[in-house]
Amino acid sequence: MRLKKMITVLSPSFALTSIVALSPAIASISQAFPQTSISAVQSLTTLPSLVAIAIILLSGRLSSVVTKKRIVAFSIGLMILGGLMPLVLHQHFWQLVAAAVIFGLGYGGISPLTTALIHEHYSAQEQPTMLGFQSAVIGMGGVLFSYIGGRLASLCWWYAYGAFVLFIPILFLVLMLPKGELSPPVKGSGLGELLNPSLLFYVGQSIVFAIFFYILQTNLALLVAERGLGGSELSGKILSCQSAVGIISGVLGGRVLGRLREFSLPVILACTGIAQLIVYFSGSAAPLFFAAGLIGFFFSIRMPAGYLKATASVTPAAATLAISVYCSSSQVGQFLSPPAVNSLSELLSLTLEQKFLLGGCCLLGAAMISAAWELRCRGRKAAETPRG
Repeated sequence: MRLKKMITVLSPSFALTSIVALSPAIASISQAFPQTSISAVQSLTTLPSLVAIAIILLSGRLSSVVTKKRIVAFSIGLMILGGLMPLVLHQHFWQLVAAAVIFGLGYGGISPLTTALIHEHYSAQEQPTMLGFQSAVIGMGGVLFSYIGGRLASLCWWYAYGAFVLFIPILFLVLMLPKGELSPPVKGSGLGELLNPSLLFYVGQSIVFAIFFYILQTNLALLVAERGLGGSELSGKILSCQSAVGIISGVLGGRVLGRLREFSLPVILACTGIAQLIVYFSGSAAPLFFAAGLIGFFFSIRMPAGYLKATASVTPAAATLAISVYCSSSQVGQFLSPPAVNSLSELLSLTLEQKFLLGGCCLLGAAMISAAWELRCRGRKAAETPRG
């Protein structure tokens, strides 16, 4: 029974990185719709994040009226509809956009509640271990979705959407969840607590991280094709490597965060920036696999590290709302990634591969700012601690 409960509670997390199934197909989709800008094509992997933002905030409050199980089950149903629709309707680009919107509605419903399900069904002592397992499950999902998406896209670009058939068994597992309880209603708007400088800093940091992190997902297929290294299948394997390494860091997440302590986020930002620079300087496929693995290792522990910082910035009563806001910030950054990076690249006259140079430098700069912030917070705590 304990294993069954663990599988059902963690099953929705398997779908959190499912959109990577389309990343290997970006170049092929661009060729299929030559009249459509590359930014518009890239937005197919980021538009769901924009749509999800309002739903993420709504789902946190809706859980006080409807059980989390019902919200997650309905959301997975929307993801099935939006994910599989292009297998039939793919003649016009707007059909893909419509599917992405439906997908995003479902994605917004499950994003914050995957963590909330762990809080609902496990004690405070069990939650850190379960959050580590959650990161591993997210990594497993990324491996499978990116690999299957890459293999299918190598046959025909719209076959990549076939990877989303994996949502069907996830839905069955969600329906096996215990009924659960309603969340306690949030008093007032909760905005007062959410507008404190500490939380706003971590939210802004999350947006910046996502903007430059997703350079890899939205540009890898184009880079591989431009360098003549391979096609959609190779891109899918590289992204699978990222997710596979993320499984390891997910299992070890608690120990890693325990060692890094308050400097977890600065280290994550710095190492992700170094990985982007490796992509820029690489001339073959092997360094791309290494860089993807490095990114995957630190990406898997980034959200748990961010959640800990976000919840520590507010009172326990506002913790769930803080998680929703922090989760939304990642979606904002993911959506802004293609237009922001492409606009900066045009402004600075950067080539495709130089986008990774831009991302690496910006993430290293963000890491230094983050480290300075954490040192400042440490100094404040030391000053406020009464001396014996």
